[in-house]
Amino acid sequence: MEISLHDLYLYDDIRRLLLVNDQITCLATDNAPMNKRHLKAHKGLDNVLMFRVFTPDRQPANVCQYQIFGRLFNTENRELVLEKPCRTNTAKGMVFLDLNEGDLANIAIGAYDLVIVGQKPLVAQQVVGEKTTTPFYTDTSNNIVATLLVTGQAERVPIPSWIITEDDWTPTRVLDNATGRLVQQFYSSSLPGNRVQNHINGTHSFSVYTDEEHKCSGFLTVLGTLDLNPSEDPHSTHWFNLQMIPGADELEFVNFFGTEAYSFSANVMFLKFLYTPAIDTTYLGNGLQYNPGFLKKIILRS
Repeated sequence: MEISLHDLYLYDDIRRLLLVNDQITCLATDNAPMNKRHLKAHKGLDNVLMFRVFTPDRQPANVCQYQIFGRLFNTENRELVLEKPCRTNTAKGMVFLDLNEGDLANIAIGAYDLVIVGQKPLVAQQVVGEKTTTPFYTDTSNNIVATLLVTGQAERVPIPSWIITEDDWTPTRVLDNATGRLVQQFYSSSLPGNRVQNHINGTHSFSVYTDEEHKCSGFLTVLGTLDLNPSEDPHSTHWFNLQMIPGADELEFVNFFGTEAYSFSANVMFLKFLYTPAIDTTYLGNGLQYNPGFLKKIILRS
């Protein structure tokens, strides 16, 4: 058997920036950095862009008094694509811009302008809420813009939709405190939420469907959890109700058939659907004759 070895390299790529007198100045070319290479960030990965800020005398600058931001612009229309706070550490002058997988999820592959700026309060003027904004220079031509290339080298195929059919529900019974009776319920398995995928937000969309022959009357609840290994029991303390429509954490169906779609935001590790068929024609007090029916299909995108 032949064994072929290939070298891979992991290194810290630190870019030099220049801070001059806490303000824009025409003297930025004095001992300025000479950055010509493009920065790169890869979709599908967590990226860390590292910078070292120096003063004109080539000493690391004290940037602790600043709130530092990275601003990403579309090169064609100057639209602000992303603004994110940077972080610092104990090493003087070090600035880190973390571009997580979720930050780049909705950003197209291509070249963007990246500007690193620092902000601090106008202490001398004693103006509440006012701040000064300071650029960090990138090259000897007084430019404050670096080029960031967003690549798709590690981008993954989107996760397919989760589909829950009639055969995927697990039955259970719980005591209804209002009536003292056991109520039939059905729950789904645990489905991954956006937090597992480290996305920038927690937007979820799902649709429910049943046909006219199996009209549905009942209540649908979506549960969420922040636990890494939650119990499958929907009534355990691991799970809590999520609000799907303003002011309500459950959807009510009355003789429903067809397809309805819903969207909600929740930054959770896992999701679970809980369906409770209507058990009593007087439960809602409107005199309708209910056929509890069943939800034949739920399709979830997270």
